[in-house]
Amino acid sequence: VLQGNPIDIFSEIDKNSPCYISIDADVISPSFVPNVGSPAIGGIDYYTILNLLNYLIANFTIIGFDFMELCDFKHNSNIDEGAEIFAKLILNVLLSKLPSKELDI
Repeated sequence: VLQGNPIDIFSEIDKNSPCYISIDADVISPSFVPNVGSPAIGGIDYYTILNLLNYLIANFTIIGFDFMELCDFKHNSNIDEGAEIFAKLILNVLLSKLPSKELDI
């Protein structure tokens, strides 16, 4: 997935079937989200996840999504580090579903 193109990654999935997105915080690079149970060295960065999410949103019928396993039981760091990344991704998903319109300026 790290080196893949979203078109290739999701080519086997029928675009007419409903899609539920679930992202486990463990796959995100610990440099972005250190607050996980099992950090993945060499994990996915924010922009890769954002690119994958944007592709899914544009090409599939999204019926729901979740982000899981953000925690703070192993680390003394502030849980806000991971929560901020998740909040930005959630905001991106929600805003992408709103109809766009031209602004009169």
